[in-house]
Amino acid sequence: MSSGNFTDYGVGDWYEDLCNMIKNLKINDIVLIGSSMGGWIAMLYALRFPKKVKKLIGIAPAPDFTTDLVMKKLTKAEKKRIKMNGIVEKKLNKDFTYKYSPKLFLNSKKHLIKNINKVYKGEEYYFMEVKTSQFHTYITINFLEIKISQYS
Repeated sequence: MSSGNFTDYGVGDWYEDLCNMIKNLKINDIVLIGSSMGGWIAMLYALRFPKKVKKLIGIAPAPDFTTDLVMKKLTKAEKKRIKMNGIVEKKLNKDFTYKYSPKLFLNSKKHLIKNINKVYKGEEYYFMEVKTSQFHTYITINFLEIKISQYS
C-alpha cells in the first residue's frame, strides 16, 4: 500500500492499492464506499470489475477532478510549475492546504472515468451536500435519476 508523501502518488497508485488489497484478502460481493478522490477510485474498480462489486457508494465523489476541475482553475504560472515538476499549493482555509503534484496529474490520465467505455449495472448511490445560507440540500444521484431532499 502507498505510504509516504501524498505528492509522490496519483490515482493509479491508489487504484492499484485497492486492487491488491481486494485480491490478497480474497474479498467477494464487495460494497465499495469512497469519498472524494476515493469515490473516483471506487468507481474505477466497479467499472473494471463489475461482477465483483455488489454496491457502489460515493460520498461527494470526485471522478476526473484533475482534468475537469483543478487543471481548469490553475493559473498559467501554476500549470508551468507543475510542468517543470513543481508542486502547487492551494490554501483551502487556515487549517488545510491542497498540494497538487505532477504525479497526480500524469498518473490520473490513464484512469479517467470519462474514457472508460463500460457501464456498471450494480446498485449505486452517490451523496453530495450543497450548503446554502438557508438550508442544506442532500442530493442522491443515480445515473438515471436525481432525487433531492431538503433539510432545514
